[in-house]
Amino acid sequence: MALARPLRPPSRSGLATPPPEPIIETISPDPDFSTATASTEPGSTVTPALLAAYARISTNSNRSSNNKNHSRKRSRSTPPRRSGSCTANGLAVRTRTPSKFTIVISDTWEEGRERAAHCPVCRSPTLELPIPSTCKHANPEELRSWQVNCELTFYQKLLDDGAQPYYHRSLLKSITRHPEKYSAVIGYWQDEILSFYCVFRQQWHRWTSFRIWQLQMRAGHKYAWHLYIARVCSRLKALGYRGPRVMLHQIPTKQDMLATWVEYLCFEITRYEEFSWFRSPHVQWDMYDRYWQMLLWNNVLDSHDARHWLETAECKRHRDSKRKQAFDKIQDASSALLRAQRDELDPKLDDEGREKAKEVREKMEMELETVCETHQKITRWDQAVEEYCIQTTEYRMTRREALKQEDYLRWIQFQIPHIRTRLRQSQGLAMQSSSVVGKGKRKRVDEVEPDQFEPEPVINCRNPLHPAKRQCIAYVGN
Repeated sequence: MALARPLRPPSRSGLATPPPEPIIETISPDPDFSTATASTEPGSTVTPALLAAYARISTNSNRSSNNKNHSRKRSRSTPPRRSGSCTANGLAVRTRTPSKFTIVISDTWEEGRERAAHCPVCRSPTLELPIPSTCKHANPEELRSWQVNCELTFYQKLLDDGAQPYYHRSLLKSITRHPEKYSAVIGYWQDEILSFYCVFRQQWHRWTSFRIWQLQMRAGHKYAWHLYIARVCSRLKALGYRGPRVMLHQIPTKQDMLATWVEYLCFEITRYEEFSWFRSPHVQWDMYDRYWQMLLWNNVLDSHDARHWLETAECKRHRDSKRKQAFDKIQDASSALLRAQRDELDPKLDDEGREKAKEVREKMEMELETVCETHQKITRWDQAVEEYCIQTTEYRMTRREALKQEDYLRWIQFQIPHIRTRLRQSQGLAMQSSSVVGKGKRKRVDEVEPDQFEPEPVINCRNPLHPAKRQCIAYVGN
């Protein structure tokens, strides 16, 4: 088990420079922990994300007890230990004491970067190559090829971990070159940035968050698993789930990818519940409709000002350009008025010339007044619309995220047949690689199809705390 270098004690001088920021190099798993919690045999589904999630849960559960024990043994002269983190792939594996995972700390970035590339938990290309958005002098083609390689890496990670990528890899190069043309395909991940195309990276971060959440729901008191199953059943019932019946296991590594995908559907339902408050009529009036009525009462809108158009970014750009044009017209009219006043005061003009100059000056004054009135009207319109957009920002953003999440939930349910096909293919390959089937009339166990096994009794989710139902397996679905 790797050991952490002792941290530098604080300097005695008050003005001394602080020590360099520690850099996380590697995370070496404890052999006892890896064999006891997650099997690493060829048939298991242990993945780096799941292993890191185990580390996160174990560290959080033992943090309070470790802090109490080490606070008694810590002397006054010993500096307090710092907590380290490994933030690659969107994870944060933290520890304060050398427990399940030990974090090795380095004082130089080069040394830490070299060792972090061999991290067994989060081996990611982001540790080896710079981020393209910060490379100002790099070739765009090289950056695009770098992004394609990174996306392919995350695509393979999703497949290896039992997830379903958002689209097929054959469209990757086309989407990378023209992402704005595929907004209908990847619009869920773009978030109004049509040039964004790193979909698999974000999907992998979301999947690792699900793996952590998957273990957190199973940890805690002895009834945590049964309460979690009850919540899963209620959420699927509220969604109207009509998919296949799956088996959830208290140890995630012992359930198949279809059960994990249905559990991921429940994870996204919990995310949708954070935005579903916008559908309340009371909230809609207080945070949205009331400000629209106030905007109508101000009598600043034109007949062509639609509500949905005023809330778009295109309307914001239109308002800025319209306000700028009105201001430029005021400057032009002011300059023309100054020239007319100068011409009127010219001593070389006769009476007829002065009369013409006076008419021009009066015309310029009227034009300036008209332009100023137009500018004031545009300013009032712009301020009223801006106030409406500011007051309704939270509601509109929540509504947009909720509608996007509804589309994503439908996409997850549409992928269930594909996940089922992948599962049957993997089971078929496993059956072909099994032992040779006997020649008798009686079927052996490896000849039986997966759907022919007798299902175990379903846990009654109405009372999951009954002692007779304290099992580690639960069937969810129809």
